[in-house]
Amino acid sequence: MSPDGTWILYTPLPSDSNLSSQLELMRVPIKGGPPQLVLTAAAATYDGVRCAKAPATLCLIAERTIDRKQLIFTTVDPLKGRREELGRSDIDPDAASTYLWDFSPDGTRVAILKYAEGRIHILPLSRNVSQEIVVKGWSNLQSVDWAWDGKGLFVSSVTEPRSVLLNVDLKGQVHLLWEQKGSIAASGGPFDQPLGGPSAPTALPSPDGRHLALYCWSLDANIWMMENF
Repeated sequence: MSPDGTWILYTPLPSDSNLSSQLELMRVPIKGGPPQLVLTAAAATYDGVRCAKAPATLCLIAERTIDRKQLIFTTVDPLKGRREELGRSDIDPDAASTYLWDFSPDGTRVAILKYAEGRIHILPLSRNVSQEIVVKGWSNLQSVDWAWDGKGLFVSSVTEPRSVLLNVDLKGQVHLLWEQKGSIAASGGPFDQPLGGPSAPTALPSPDGRHLALYCWSLDANIWMMENF
């Protein structure tokens, strides 16, 4: 949702499942109406678009450079489209490497997670020094989302045979919030990585910080033994 609450921004999956095709960022009025094109982004856009919370006004997209060595964070105006570049982060150019990120509620920092690692990079969108958070006692992280007040992060981790949701402060101290038995999910569409790997819960806080929307799912299966058939 845009910071002023008037637009829903989204990136539809390409119908041909071709990861090399360009992605479109769309907007639709919160009160309903036809979708409209905001901009066309590089195919290597990660995690769609993220918006800060009012009174901040910024939305961001992240795009990978052609040499695959950096993520570029660029501001987006729901009406005017692509604006200015705000920052860059070095990444692993290996094609198998996937990154997750989230925009802080006050619009000043980006949290970046290399999928399945145990540390989070905090990129300030200013001249302040960047920060690395080591999530103490946990690895194989699957998601990263800012807490409503910007003082911590919600991250998920998979440790067989369970997956967990953690509240992590900016010093790496951890509080276990949610535990789900089982950790394997089925794969499906073209954008499954990391969603097609281990299934771990993710959380999005409400604007007032009093509630969490949890996303988690599990796969049930049965086995029958057959003899003399």
